[in-house]
Amino acid sequence: MARRRRTPRPGEAPRSGRRRRPKRRPPVAAPTVPNTPIAKLEEDTRKEVARLMKALLSEGGMVEGERVIGRIVEQHPEHAAAFMDADSHFSSGDPDSPFVHVGLHLIVERGVVTRDHEQLSRASSDKSWHEAVHERMDAVAAEMFPSANVTEEAS
Repeated sequence: MARRRRTPRPGEAPRSGRRRRPKRRPPVAAPTVPNTPIAKLEEDTRKEVARLMKALLSEGGMVEGERVIGRIVEQHPEHAAAFMDADSHFSSGDPDSPFVHVGLHLIVERGVVTRDHEQLSRASSDKSWHEAVHERMDAVAAEMFPSANVTEEAS
């Protein structure tokens, strides 16, 4: 079936039948992550959480390395919305970011599992594992980011 050409209205120029190419628009610059240690930790952790969320939503499930971060994310339901939006989160270097918090958890827990698990257990026998990790996180944050106030007030 042949297409009919539209007849121009009075005062309207006839169409030539060819479409114009759209004008090229300048690329929009993506925001850049600040070049600070806290922002780098936040961005690296955000990427790990984003991968975890995709793994949880896929049928493949988690691999061994994702189980630690999965458990940490599970222990912090107050940040669930941020974790679900990890793909679109902008890492600004905010010490109060849930991704900085999870990043410090990972640093402490990965170090504890490999080096001083027994030492942490003995030093904090009257606390839960999570509380003991939070206590150790304060010391790690103070060492890593001496100029920032990245300490826990409550778990």
